Amino acid sequence: MRDEHARSYVHRRVTEKFLNWLLTSKLAQTEDLYDGLLSDYDYESEIAFDKFTRKPTQRLLLDVEKDSEIRRAEIRQREQELRGIGQQLLSEKMRAHITQQTSNFSYVKNNLLAISPEYLDAIQELSNSFGSIRRLSSILSTTDELSDNLLRLVNSPEFCMTTKRPPKKIMDLTAACGLIGMDGLRFLVPGIFLKNRLKSECEHFPLLSQKIWSYYVTSSNAARHRLVPHNCNTRDELTAMVTGAIVCMGMVALHKQFNLSFEFSKRALLEELRAKRKNILYHAVLDVTPSPMVLRELLESSSMRIVNNVATQCDWGHKGKVRQAVVEHANDKKSQERSIHGLAVGQGSTYAMWFLLSNANLLKSSPKLEKLAMSHVRLPMSCVEDLKAKSVNKLVMGDYIG
Repeated sequence: MRDEHARSYVHRRVTEKFLNWLLTSKLAQTEDLYDGLLSDYDYESEIAFDKFTRKPTQRLLLDVEKDSEIRRAEIRQREQELRGIGQQLLSEKMRAHITQQTSNFSYVKNNLLAISPEYLDAIQELSNSFGSIRRLSSILSTTDELSDNLLRLVNSPEFCMTTKRPPKKIMDLTAACGLIGMDGLRFLVPGIFLKNRLKSECEHFPLLSQKIWSYYVTSSNAARHRLVPHNCNTRDELTAMVTGAIVCMGMVALHKQFNLSFEFSKRALLEELRAKRKNILYHAVLDVTPSPMVLRELLESSSMRIVNNVATQCDWGHKGKVRQAVVEHANDKKSQERSIHGLAVGQGSTYAMWFLLSNANLLKSSPKLEKLAMSHVRLPMSCVEDLKAKSVNKLVMGDYIG
């Protein structure tokens, strides 16, 4: 019981640290959380009131200047307090609006994630043991984002080098799908779909999309490798790529809605303050930036709720294995009670969080703590070393193509 408590505690702390890292403005850092994102007014005075506290870079005030400087300091402090009040009001509005919008699954599915019936049909065809390239290419041809990306891929120098095919312009989607193959498409299509939803720029969290992508690649790839010892066929193994993409959809949806809700909530708050003639607070809110804590709290409280809805309210095929695996992970089911696929998702996720945090210099090198974190999801350290050797943080096209 004591060991189980220690494993749970370490895993929970790793998860918290991972969510914090997602919102920081650097890939690797030792700085405090949310560095570069706080809206506090940082004022470093260039003057000193007396020679005892004066720094080498500061000018010593004359007696006649001190009263005026005290008044200016009081004004700056008041402005800072007003900005703090404005950010608190804005955060409350944003939190309520994001929660309301993301509670509407139809809105999340159609607007934030744009999960089309054609994409679901493609995933079901890929999960079918009798799946046909011709039927699949017919489905994919109705979605520009997938068909264009696949054609661009087969015409890339990297693909030609992988398949040892002389460069030749391919314009026919069926021919392109034939060159990639069913296993290659199972490997690539979920990632193409997810990456297209990570292209929106965000001035508040400029690296969040990149970090979510790194998490997807590492976690789904690790889960894929963990399914191999269970004698799964290639189709079962590549289910990990679909489940990995779904697990990231909660973060993607919240990220998109954060930007939308910021604009909506700030506009609504300014109109409300103008109507009440609170001019001083109105001008303070004009300069307010969103608090990262809003998104941080929602990533913890709402991300898996969205993921659970995506898994249960869409038909992902594969005899319900994808749905079951994602639901088990979203509801944090105990490792010993999970299905093979659900366990692989949990192991991939834990490995990815530890790997990314270690690369970001945010975890101390501690074999004992690493073992506790991995044993929470029943991942032996021998398997951890194997995953490190396989470089699962990269998608190697040659694994299933050529």
